[in-house]
Parts: sequence; C-alpha cells; structure tokens
Amino acid sequence: MYKFFLSLILFASLFFSQMDAVSAQGELLFGQNQFYSVVFRGNGEAIVYAKLVISNPDEQPLTDFSFVIPKVLPTELVVYQMKLPQECILFDDTSIEVINDKPVRGCLQYRDPDYATQYYSYGFSNGKAEYQEIQFSKLEGQYHVALPTPVAQYKSTAIIVAYAAKGYVRETMGRSTFAFETLQVPQRIQEIRVAVDVDSDLLLKGKQSSVDYDTLGLEQGVSLGKGYASSRALDSVVGKIGSRGPLVKQAKNLSANESFVVRGEYATSWFRLYLSSILKQVSLVLSI
Repeated sequence: MYKFFLSLILFASLFFSQMDAVSAQGELLFGQNQFYSVVFRGNGEAIVYAKLVISNPDEQPLTDFSFVIPKVLPTELVVYQMKLPQECILFDDTSIEVINDKPVRGCLQYRDPDYATQYYSYGFSNGKAEYQEIQFSKLEGQYHVALPTPVAQYKSTAIIVAYAAKGYVRETMGRSTFAFETLQVPQRIQEIRVAVDVDSDLLLKGKQSSVDYDTLGLEQGVSLGKGYASSRALDSVVGKIGSRGPLVKQAKNLSANESFVVRGEYATSWFRLYLSSILKQVSLVLSI
C-alpha cells in the first residue's frame, strides 16, 4: 500500500510539473506585445494611450483579462477591445462584384489579422475595425475586465487602454523629470515599445518637440463612444500608438508582473532644462 501511494504521489508530481512546463512554453510563444504613446503636459499630467496585444495559448476561450497601473491613480480611464477583420491574401480576379459603383474582387484565401504589427494595413479594413467598450472592476489595485468577444485558442486580440494621470513627474528648479511605468500584467511580455512626447511649448531633453495632436487624436478629443464604434479616424489613432515621438524606448522578454520604466526630462526653456548640467560644469571649473 505504501508503494502504491508513493507511486501515485510521484506520478502526480510529474504530471503537474509537465503542465507547468507546457504553460511556461505557451507564455514564451504567446507572450504579449505592448505599445504606448505618452504625452506629458506643462501641469505634470500624462495622457497615455496603450495597445496590449494578447494571444490565447489555451484550449479554453480567453474570456477575461487583468492589469495593474503602477504608482499612479488614473482618471478618465477607458478600456476597449479591438477587433480587426480578416485580410485577403489571395484575390479572385474572375469574380468581380460591383458595390457602391465600385468593382470589388472576390477573395480565395483569408488570414487572421496580426494585431502586433505596428503599421497594420488599415486601408484594407476601410474603417471596419470595431472597438467595443469593456466594463471593468478594480480590486486591491488590479483592474479586471471581461472580454466582450472571447479569444479562441491560438487567436489574438488587442486591448486599448487610455487614461490621464499625475504622479509620473517631479519638478525641481523649473525642470520636470518623469519616470513613466508601463502596465503590469500576469503574462510574459515579448516586446514593449513606448513613444514619449511633450506639449508644443515644452522642450524635451535631446530634442525640441511639437505634438501632432491631429495624429494622436488628443486635441480633437477622439472618443470611442459607447458600445461599438468604427471609423477610419480611430483606425489611424490606434494604428499609430507607440510609433511616433522624439523619445522612443523598447524592451523585450519581460516576466509576468514586470513593468518597464522610461525616464526623461523636459522644461519650458533650454536654460532650465540644462541648468543642473551648467551648474555642475561651473562647480568643476571653480574647483580646478
């Protein structure tokens, strides 16, 4: 009897260790890809747009998702699930249909959209990408969302998160230093790309910046609305998340619940931005 229970325990240990290995391999192959566009304003507020590309390596449909916004308390937080149509990769020139007085070729073969492709060919969708608002709850600092459209095995989707927050910036002697920290998720992250910019009347260390608000959709107050929304303008805004900015940082192969911090400095004038460096040089000269 003792040998039987010992064998049972060894079998169970081996089984669960193999399950853990399979799960780990799934995370390595199907880790997230994250893209961010962050704009800092003169009052220290940050406007953040994030696109989180998630895949489902499990047999069961993926129905929920969670994340943490570390170190700040966001305001105007909105979350959406993005759905892109399949893309035709083999057209049928023998089958042409007239739609709205325009000839449209038939399609012989489709492929699933690649949400991680930064410059996805939104022209094929013609504004047919859908953005469905997600209701979320917060428990002990973690945001929980139920996906309106479950993700099947080996399929992917994108979660769009937008919010404003103060707390990333610290001001000293007229110079603002920021430390933006990406969202924490309970899955491995394959790649993160963060594009940072500042208001047009501010100077970002390393390059003077002018925000293209029409591109980012901030000045026009682009709203995804309630329920479903679909338009080429939204496609353009979401498609450029993480792609533009005078300061762009990347990281790869982050562990679960690990975040990526992007640091920098900005000010209203060149003198204030480099004042500390000037004082250090003066002190060094006087010391010599």
